Amino acid sequence: MKTIKEKIVKNSGQVITYLLLYILFLYFFNTQVLAEFYKWTDKNGNVRYSNVAPPSNSKYEEIEEKKSSQEPDNTQSKKEELRNSEVFKNLVLSLQKMNAKTSVGVMFDDYFVFLGEVKYLANNFFQSSYASISYTITSDVKNIIELYELAGDIWNKNRTNIGKDHKNKNIQLDSEDGRNLKTKCPSLETYYSDGTWYINIDSSVSYLFSEANKKIAGLVAY
Repeated sequence: MKTIKEKIVKNSGQVITYLLLYILFLYFFNTQVLAEFYKWTDKNGNVRYSNVAPPSNSKYEEIEEKKSSQEPDNTQSKKEELRNSEVFKNLVLSLQKMNAKTSVGVMFDDYFVFLGEVKYLANNFFQSSYASISYTITSDVKNIIELYELAGDIWNKNRTNIGKDHKNKNIQLDSEDGRNLKTKCPSLETYYSDGTWYINIDSSVSYLFSEANKKIAGLVAY
């Protein structure tokens, strides 16, 4: 059987071997990541580059080339590709028109015609390969559509009651529409009257238009 001293000597030898291998690995790794090149002008006046040192009588410049272990970043080129795509430009143009119409005032029937055009172009964008380039842009487009749809839904359900009396121009907060609206738009103002919390229909539709239009501005600036 081996003595304790012999085992210690053997283990020490293994540690030294592993340490040397590790040092060699770091050496070769660093020479690959950080390569050294030389630049000089030969006797004929030609500028030369090489990883081999030039003749001793030549004046040269050492150049360190740092090689990246990662793939080149093509994020910017992808964004440019998205911006220049017809499907995205058509969608943004349609949303800008929607923004303009809802900002100055739009008739009820016309609103759903414009919304149908926006949804059609948005669907074309979602089905294209460009939708996968930017999660933020795709998410914002979906959110804009949801805001416009919610505004249209509230407008549609309550348009016959608008103008009849004070209460019918509002949505009860504890109703299905009220809860849905408050969940999607937590900052929407509510008010208390006769023991019930309400959301004003006109202000809620205007608020939804405003939130959608803010996101459209972000798409235009993309």
